[in-house]
Amino acid sequence: MSPATPRISQGIIDLVIDQAQSDSATLHSLSLVSKASSLRTRGHLFHDIELSAEWQCYTLESLFDERPSLRQCIKSLTIRVTTSYNWLNENPSEAILAILPLLKSLTRFSMLGKFEPSGSLEWKRLSPKVQIALYEVMARPRVTSITLSYISDVNVVRLMEYGHLEELVLDVVKTGGYRKQVKRGALLPLDAFPSPIPVRTCLRRLEVTTSPGAFRALLLCSTRSNSEVTLDLSNLTYLKVSTSNFPQEFKDADWNSLFDVCGASIESYTVHQIACRKPLPSAIIPLYRFPNLKEFIFMIDYQTIEQQGHNSFPAFVEALDRLSQADNGNHLTTIRVEYDGCAKYIEKEIDELLDGQRWSLLDQTVQRPAFLRLREVKFGFTPRCCRGIFWEENWGKHSGRISSQLPNLNRRGILTLTRSL
Repeated sequence: MSPATPRISQGIIDLVIDQAQSDSATLHSLSLVSKASSLRTRGHLFHDIELSAEWQCYTLESLFDERPSLRQCIKSLTIRVTTSYNWLNENPSEAILAILPLLKSLTRFSMLGKFEPSGSLEWKRLSPKVQIALYEVMARPRVTSITLSYISDVNVVRLMEYGHLEELVLDVVKTGGYRKQVKRGALLPLDAFPSPIPVRTCLRRLEVTTSPGAFRALLLCSTRSNSEVTLDLSNLTYLKVSTSNFPQEFKDADWNSLFDVCGASIESYTVHQIACRKPLPSAIIPLYRFPNLKEFIFMIDYQTIEQQGHNSFPAFVEALDRLSQADNGNHLTTIRVEYDGCAKYIEKEIDELLDGQRWSLLDQTVQRPAFLRLREVKFGFTPRCCRGIFWEENWGKHSGRISSQLPNLNRRGILTLTRSL
């Protein structure tokens, strides 16, 4: 009599499947092993879905008809419009409007409207039915993360009613007349859209890049006393902003108001100084106002360095200097400076970066007792344009020049210099 075939517990099978969750081909193979494995793999295969065409909505609807349980597997939805053809307005009642009400288990929602080669999705051109359906999804208490990218004329004031959010990402989001939105509360009557169930959690992550009007509107709303504003910025732990957020009328007082609200809770702060017509405002990096800051990331590009008076490295060193003198100390463990350069002019750019004594001042500043918790100071360089081979061949020379100006960081073993092509 042959020995019985040993049985593997379902718990072990689930662990094996979970290890392959990012490998769709392996998950497809594992789904054919047994009914039990099929149920587990569906949860990974259908966890994140993306809709970028009308026919995909019909296909998904057919799958739901065959296996209704798939609806519960979908936790993250991305709607993408990447061409000038706006598929969302093609028979919306039969396509996207049929799908959205079925996705009751969503926790993440993203809407990406970048056109090729450039452009954004105009929210106001969506039919009222589609707008209402999208607002309904964002208003659900289960949805804790929203990403809006390359969208224009969207009413961001409504986001201030979504107190259930833990993460909000606004990338190249344009609002038409944000002052008008703030004054009236919305561009369209509030009662025409689904109102979220009053839930107040804590927004933990906020990214606002190249979206000046949206950022301004959120800030104005967050600093006003209004019962409808439930999006709480006072417990942010991660904040990322870009210098395109700062139009001429954005004053230091506005930044002070923001940091009054969230400065005490920030643990990771990223500033991206992309090519702009204005130098970096000094009020954007008051690191001394972040007593719990653990990570600071500063991103700059060669176009900014080239513009006279726009090199913000001195302001960066000054911010660290003031942080070292803060009465309440600091918890900073990581400093990262990411430089997006042009390989064609790398010699000139390195000279600009190393000009004067600013790197030596940085080295002396972080050597102070206030920065004993520092575990890494990282400088990353990414060339673009052309002559990447030239950049690679000369990396040793460039990195040596930088390293020689930072002897204390070298001695502590916390300096990292990286490059990528």
